[in-house]
Amino acid sequence: MRRWLHVIIPLALLAGALVLRAAEPAFIEDLRLLTFDSYQRLKPRTYRPMPVRIVDIDDESLKRLGQWPWPRKQVAALIDRLAGHGAAVIALDIVFAEPDRNAPRAFLEIWPELELLAGVKEAHESLPDPDSLLAASVARANLVTGFALTGRANEVRPALKAGLVYTGEDAVGFLPAFGGAVVNLPAIEGAAAGNGSLNLVAERDNIARRIPLLTRVEDEVYPSLAMEALRILQGVSSYVVKSTGGAGQTGFGENTGINHVKVGRFIAETDAHGRVWNYDSGLVTERFIPAWRVLEPDFARHEVEGNLIILGISAAGLKDIRATPLNAEAPGVELHAQVIEQLLTGEFLRRPDWAFGAEMAYLTGFGLLLIVFLPLWGPLACAFLSLLGIAAALGFSWFAFDQQLRLFDPIYPALVVLLIYLSDSLVIYLRTEAERRHVRAAFSHYLAPAVVERLAEERRMPEQGGELREMTVWISDLANYSTLSEKLDAPEVVAFLNQVYTVMSDTVEEHEGFVAQFVGDAVVAAFGAPLDDPDHAKHAVESAMACQKRVADLGTRMVLPPGMKLGIRIGISTGPLVVGNIGSKRRLSYSIVGDDINLSSRLEGVNKVYGSTILVNEVTRRLCPDELVFREVDVVRVKGRDTPVRIFEPIGRDDELSESRRADVDAFAAALEAYRARRFEAALEAFEALAERDPVAARYVERSRALMAEPPPADWDGVFEMLTK
Repeated sequence: MRRWLHVIIPLALLAGALVLRAAEPAFIEDLRLLTFDSYQRLKPRTYRPMPVRIVDIDDESLKRLGQWPWPRKQVAALIDRLAGHGAAVIALDIVFAEPDRNAPRAFLEIWPELELLAGVKEAHESLPDPDSLLAASVARANLVTGFALTGRANEVRPALKAGLVYTGEDAVGFLPAFGGAVVNLPAIEGAAAGNGSLNLVAERDNIARRIPLLTRVEDEVYPSLAMEALRILQGVSSYVVKSTGGAGQTGFGENTGINHVKVGRFIAETDAHGRVWNYDSGLVTERFIPAWRVLEPDFARHEVEGNLIILGISAAGLKDIRATPLNAEAPGVELHAQVIEQLLTGEFLRRPDWAFGAEMAYLTGFGLLLIVFLPLWGPLACAFLSLLGIAAALGFSWFAFDQQLRLFDPIYPALVVLLIYLSDSLVIYLRTEAERRHVRAAFSHYLAPAVVERLAEERRMPEQGGELREMTVWISDLANYSTLSEKLDAPEVVAFLNQVYTVMSDTVEEHEGFVAQFVGDAVVAAFGAPLDDPDHAKHAVESAMACQKRVADLGTRMVLPPGMKLGIRIGISTGPLVVGNIGSKRRLSYSIVGDDINLSSRLEGVNKVYGSTILVNEVTRRLCPDELVFREVDVVRVKGRDTPVRIFEPIGRDDELSESRRADVDAFAAALEAYRARRFEAALEAFEALAERDPVAARYVERSRALMAEPPPADWDGVFEMLTK
């Protein structure tokens, strides 16, 4: 069972994901809708001038014409002006559900019964009713009134002024349902040529994305304001509603609801609930004509002639605010206008009936493909396969939107593919880690952690062999160790060395190196393996300086013989070394071999001659960055090598040096230059000024005096011969 976990777990996840997708929980739909919103923001619908205009009761219109609600006489004048200027259809995104509060009869009802007012009342009773005036204007215009459906049940039902023809299965139950309605006054509603619903049903997040073309109260179906306006524009009397099983429409043998609504020559492809996806263009000021301008004497006829006009409100505090994918505060009247524009052009977003099946098929196929190939190819190769699958889902979805205005969900399949990849990779990783733990357990006690990790990554036991690479190696030696060991017994020596080794090993590993050997009181440390380290020279020098400080600090905490201090000398060299598992097949040691190990040993011994503590070769110096300050000490020919070696002493980090220390470094360099130029008197004077605080300068004082007493031959090259190791 355990060996098949990498198949069982991702298969279970895939099956669960398919069941969850079929159940369609809210969060999955929300993710899908947010994706479609993002597409619209990336590529909104391009507005093209259409014969659809909004006469807008905006803030400026209220400022000029008075607060809302306006007297019905003023609304009638607005409708008359639009009709008189040749508006093809006028649609009202306003409901006049109550009598005009400014009507004469409204005042007569509140006036007291006084003989003084009898004549005035009689005169007012003879005035025309404002609602009748508005109804007359509605009758003269080619006008569609609007009504609002409510969730609360009542006995009010809007007037249905068009017929509906159904083809296919009965799909009325799929339509958005309401309990009652708020309608216009009977005289106004009766005078209108058409009557449509104003309802814009938002999603759970209150964003209006899908606009219903049909709604219902119980079993009575009503068209939207946009559909009624188009019906009246064409002079047709009915709608054709197509559902599954009608006109060749199929849904795999099931009643999947409505799929088309036709009015005249315009056909809208809808979802099962009779809704169309609004392809949002965002706010376009060209759609709007302020209401106050219409009533101006110089209002131009061409602005509305032949246009479908929607009269609505956007004034602050009055407007019907709707959030859309492109606008958090869009007036509802603008959504009606956008739906009409899209019905005229056929430029709708569509989510096909077969989109769900296609998404499920892709999810199943690619999920199984990943489950099969992940154990064969490994996590890295399958990471590219997973990315390819996710990119394919995203790419196809965007292409379908961009080129065909079709909506496919790329997010859920992509998330499931990612989940399958991660789960299967986790199983493989846990299995691999178990093998690595076995390797770590075998070698962690006698190899540096860096080496152990490399072996664990390769998941194999060490083999004989090695590789040639440039590395930096240093060898240290404890000062006064012989004297110290004479005064301590063997257990005390071992305890002492263990403390020193621990401090130095930790310091080396902190600087990305490893301890290759402990030889008596000497430590051999290497940098640049087993992992590549382009800064191996820098790390070696920094670790050497850190070791000196930490060993000295350790000495202050240890009980040492009187007058003895703890210190180390280190020689550092950079060059080609062979590094790897060296030894027999039965016993291996991860170590290093090369001439630069011998050179490091020689440089460690050279410290005794100059009174220094750390010396490096020229290659090490060259590979270190400028942030580390060095001074050249000498050119020496160490025992066993014919080629002279230029040696340097690290002084410290550039940002940590005091001004006096910098001055001493510069003074030493100038003195060394004079020395090599055979100006021994000047060199002596300069070295003497430094000798009290600089052991190396003190050595050059002795040398300068000797060369003044017995000048060197003409071919003297300044190279100092080391006669001992």
